[in-house]
Amino acid sequence: MDLTGIPAYCAVMSDLLPELDCSKQVPLLMTRLVESGAQGVANAKGFYDYTPAQAKTVGKAFLEIQL
Repeated sequence: MDLTGIPAYCAVMSDLLPELDCSKQVPLLMTRLVESGAQGVANAKGFYDYTPAQAKTVGKAFLEIQL
């Protein structure tokens, strides 16, 4: 999720969870992360702690895997 964007996952969960689960709420952890401004490697703030350099390296490696 850090690699592809936490806010996007949060938005998808809000649409899918009612279909997959009885709960209609996005998990609190996801909501808190998004509210804190976490975007994953895009801004070096996510589920993991990154320095800006680490986030850039991880993001670049992820893109290379996708090719």
